[in-house]
Amino acid sequence: MSSLALDEEAKASPAANRSRVFALVLPVLAAIAYPFLLWAISWLLHVSQVAAPPSPAVITVTVLAILASASGVMGVAFARALSLGRIGAGTGGFRLLAHLAFAVPSLMVGFGNVAGLLHARAAVAVAWPLFWLAVMAVAWLTQMTADARRAAARWVTRAYRR
Repeated sequence: MSSLALDEEAKASPAANRSRVFALVLPVLAAIAYPFLLWAISWLLHVSQVAAPPSPAVITVTVLAILASASGVMGVAFARALSLGRIGAGTGGFRLLAHLAFAVPSLMVGFGNVAGLLHARAAVAVAWPLFWLAVMAVAWLTQMTADARRAAARWVTRAYRR
C-alpha cells in the first residue's frame, strides 16, 4: 500500500484519520502500559498470598506472564515499525518512536536503576509516562510542516502569556 493511498483515505474519512493517529501512537501506549502490566503481575502475586519461597509452578507462571507482557509490547512496536518502513517517506519520526518502543524492557530497567540510585522508586510511575509523552510529542513535531510548527508556536506563546 502506498503512502499516497493512505493520504487519500485520510482525506476522505475522519474515522480513517483517527485510526491512523491511533496506529501511530500505539507503540507509545504499549510502552506506557508496560510497567503497569508488571505491577499488575506483582499485585496478583501479593493478593494471592504466594508463600516465600514460591513453588516452581508459581515461578514458571510469573516468568511466562512477564515474558508475555514484554513480548506483547515489543511485538506491537515491531509490527508498527515494519508497517511504517513499508510506507516509506514521511514516517521517520514515528518509525524511530516504534523502534524506541521496541526497547521498552531495557529502558524500563534503566529507569528502575536510576530511580533506585535516587531512592525514588515511586517516581517511575510518573516519570515513565511523561518520558513517553515527551518522546511522542517530539516525534509528532518532527512530522509537522513549517507552517504547522509556526502555528503551534503562536498557540503556545499565546497560552503562555495568559
